[in-house]
Amino acid sequence: MTLVEATKSCFAKYLTFSGRAPRSEFWKFILFMLLGLFTCLLVNSMIFGPEFQYLHETDENGFLTGRTSVRKFHSSGFVGNIFLLGTLIPWLSVTWRRMHDSGRAGFLPFLPILGWVALIFAITIAHMGFSNFADAMRTTGRANTQVSGTVGLIAFVTLILSVTINIYWLNQASDPQTNKYGPNPTEVLS
Repeated sequence: MTLVEATKSCFAKYLTFSGRAPRSEFWKFILFMLLGLFTCLLVNSMIFGPEFQYLHETDENGFLTGRTSVRKFHSSGFVGNIFLLGTLIPWLSVTWRRMHDSGRAGFLPFLPILGWVALIFAITIAHMGFSNFADAMRTTGRANTQVSGTVGLIAFVTLILSVTINIYWLNQASDPQTNKYGPNPTEVLS
């Protein structure tokens, strides 16, 4: 399966979460997404130019010192966000079908990610308290908290483990026979 065939297949099965997807289809769609994001970065930079972040320095008491530093960076920005929005559902569906291909439930790659998000949320709530968290979200839309090194290390290790498990699962060989999710897609394509 070529990159173009894999991309066409993923968009043709836009909302298809049943069946199976071979390894080549999944990884070539991931390659398409990476190439697309790189292209979006170039296009966004040509259209909108670089982004600037102005950092106003403060002293130890929190008062402005009058010094400002500027950070210039390029991002995929608006163009990249549109691209990601258009490829989100095909990515979810091909990931779901890829898991079916190795005989696993389609939701499994998303469990470690949800677990990691829940861990970060629990750490924030435990540190700030629910009422302070709710007040911060209501007034500023964000909750800033400082985390100890141990808790940060646990969150980081959990993230690395979840990414590693996902890559391992998604790189497993196809179930050679027909499984409960359908026939082997490499035999169907031949």
